[in-house]
Amino acid sequence: MKQIIIAFTLLLALVGCSNKDTVKGNASQQTSNPTESNSEVLAQENKELKKQLEERPALTSEQLRETMNLSFKTIQAMINKDYNYLETIKNSNVTINQKTNTFIFDDAHEQAFLQSIDYNHFEYRFHHLEDDVITVGFAQNNSEIVFQFSQKEGRYLLSSFITN
Repeated sequence: MKQIIIAFTLLLALVGCSNKDTVKGNASQQTSNPTESNSEVLAQENKELKKQLEERPALTSEQLRETMNLSFKTIQAMINKDYNYLETIKNSNVTINQKTNTFIFDDAHEQAFLQSIDYNHFEYRFHHLEDDVITVGFAQNNSEIVFQFSQKEGRYLLSSFITN
């Protein structure tokens, strides 16, 4: 009885394996053409993206340093409620509400000041330059902190601040 069960099990295993190989072989032959054309499309998109990156103006080390320092000073000013400093670095599209400790932006966006920062879990994420606006991104735990600075008369001024 054991021999019959073992033989039957082996027979089922062999039949199952042989059907899979046949299906796999046919599927790989059928999808080779779409895969090749898909990789051609991806290669073309890759070329276009590289071209866009080369055409994009690069941030200078001075811009990186200045906006990074401005970000940290802005964070400290929010925590310390240094309204005088914040007034000197804000763009004309930004209003500061001292009663609620918030920034109010012309686009009706309102953002509360940061209350504290845990520098053990604080990390720099990115710098991005587009149309004379430099965006600087940070993260703390699961929150993202993003500043935007516009250049006016040779200075960078805070034009947006967002956190989630």
